[in-house]
Amino acid sequence: MHNNERGSILNLGPKFISKTIHYQFPSLLSNFFIISFGYLQNESELSLECLDPRETEDLNKIYRVKRRRDYLIGRYLAKVSIAKYLKNIELNQIIVYRGLANQPILSLPSHHTHNQVSIAHSNGYGVTVAYKEDILLGVDVELIDHSKSHFFGEYLEGLNHNLPFSNNIVGLLIFTAKEALVKSIKLGLIFPIHLLRVKDIIMIDNSYFVIKFENFDKFKVICIKIYDVIISIAYQESLGLLEKDLKEFSSSMEEFCNSGLF
Repeated sequence: MHNNERGSILNLGPKFISKTIHYQFPSLLSNFFIISFGYLQNESELSLECLDPRETEDLNKIYRVKRRRDYLIGRYLAKVSIAKYLKNIELNQIIVYRGLANQPILSLPSHHTHNQVSIAHSNGYGVTVAYKEDILLGVDVELIDHSKSHFFGEYLEGLNHNLPFSNNIVGLLIFTAKEALVKSIKLGLIFPIHLLRVKDIIMIDNSYFVIKFENFDKFKVICIKIYDVIISIAYQESLGLLEKDLKEFSSSMEEFCNSGLF
């Protein structure tokens, strides 16, 4: 894995998927923490050889085109994230099951243990984070559907803000942050996210947003808005992510998307 002071970035190209990026924070190179983001335009772009037979069976139970595409982008990015760190492992040796709370559960060869992954997808866009199991992380991604964005204004919950976006967009930022946070604590769909109350939301240098929640003082959620896609990453503050790392990550993601994804 190539690492430099701007982070670690690898574009895999169209052989497997429309476009992907894999990023590792420079200050955390000693930790297993790789974020992957990509877009799958249609199912035929992705080789199903990356799937385990049991995952293929799950895929065959999905009939809606949109859900099949989301399943594939999520599974593929999760597998590649893990493989980039572990090395010497085939994608079809990495199996991702669903837990009781709909959380992803990894099945790996016996000599690869203590690893976790968080998965999110929305309309062909996918984001995953692979990490050591001794830390807590979660991700979410949402494609902004402007015809439905008015539904998200309710997530403001009376919160006053000075952000240069409509209440509906800020509400969607909060929604994705909540989704990422409940994934980080492994509660997935079973946690009622309306119980999460926003403590603070700020924008850092027109680069990314930081959202804090009441009763979760040890966690922080960063949100990046690139065109009509919002990516949220929830993590323990003790992880020690530096502001310069987050700015570089935001810049790298924007550069990646400007290169032809949108």
